[in-house]
Amino acid sequence: MKNKVASAILIGMLIMSACSISNSKEAEQNSVAASSEESLESVSSTDQTQEDEFNAQMPVHSGIWQAADYGRTNYYFEFSEGYTGRRLGANAGDVEAFSYEVNDGDNLVMHYADRNEYAHYSFGDDGKHLVLTYQDYQQNLQWMSHGTLEDMGGLGLTFTAKDITPFGCTLQYSQSGGYVTGEITADNSFNLIVHSEDDDEWGYTDYFGTEGQTFTIEKDSSGEIKIDWTSKLGMLIPGDYVLSFQIRDIRNIGGDWDSFDYRVWFSVPQNDGERIDVYGE
Repeated sequence: MKNKVASAILIGMLIMSACSISNSKEAEQNSVAASSEESLESVSSTDQTQEDEFNAQMPVHSGIWQAADYGRTNYYFEFSEGYTGRRLGANAGDVEAFSYEVNDGDNLVMHYADRNEYAHYSFGDDGKHLVLTYQDYQQNLQWMSHGTLEDMGGLGLTFTAKDITPFGCTLQYSQSGGYVTGEITADNSFNLIVHSEDDDEWGYTDYFGTEGQTFTIEKDSSGEIKIDWTSKLGMLIPGDYVLSFQIRDIRNIGGDWDSFDYRVWFSVPQNDGERIDVYGE
């Protein structure tokens, strides 16, 4: 009898020990899995932080910076890696490329094709504000978005003007990647920035298209819009033009969005005066 009791006790202890080992291994596996998930989340979070992190130092953080004085935009600066960039006048279509370097710690030299510009620079605490102090004026720059002058919002958008005639064109677009936070909505109202050869200046035309009407650009999509400016502008003379329109990244239609002025550069070729219809009419 005693032997049977002892055997039963021994078997019970072995079963408890086996369960304990099994639970221990399961707990260890769960711990490793949880640790792995936390690690992935940490890496993802770190990557996002690094992507959006601004350091108050040179080179300037890549993307579009807006230079504004007295509430009005004067220039858009596109800064890229390698101490290079481009500058676009807010009311013009002409783009100037430049390279830049730092002298004496906090003095900036910007090299354009036809001149050099010298300025003392300083950053705001968050790195998103850059003050350039020239000899006789000052520019306050604020970071606006990821992207380039062709993709002002960094929304992964590409626009191309095709089938260009003095009467209209086809605007092709595509979307891929980018930093979209809501729904991409484009105005169906446009104007042109026209270059005058006589005085080498740029100026805006009246709006054409349908004011107040918009269209949505879906993610990972492409399409085209037929544009006819003759009802407002008539037949364009040969020359250089910029098609200008607005795009919003709308998170909440009640008022939470970012708005960007997009531009497409194109040239109107010589024409014999006969209308070339690209609209299938």
